Amino acid sequence: MRYRTNYTEHVLVLCAFGDAMTTLRHEVSRTYIRNLGEIDVRSIVEVCQELSAKASSILVREGVPLESQRHSFEVDMRYQGQALSLPVGFSLPDLEKEGFPLLEKR
Repeated sequence: MRYRTNYTEHVLVLCAFGDAMTTLRHEVSRTYIRNLGEIDVRSIVEVCQELSAKASSILVREGVPLESQRHSFEVDMRYQGQALSLPVGFSLPDLEKEGFPLLEKR
């Protein structure tokens, strides 16, 4: 779990309030190193659905109801031979509709 909090000079006073008010966040990931030409969109969608289900079950156990959950997806992309990765966000419906050109144009 990762909590987002901002620290101020009044951290001792605001600590309990910050913990109570911060948004609960959980990240799950899977390493999938391939050239885009070697994979199909369906396999990536299935992996994202699995990761979404895993995150949902963790959040439900933490007391976050499904209707209060939001899921977002991101891939780290790079050109072959490059060490620098670029995070590219996307939605599953858009990826299913447009395929990998959606990621390439971003």
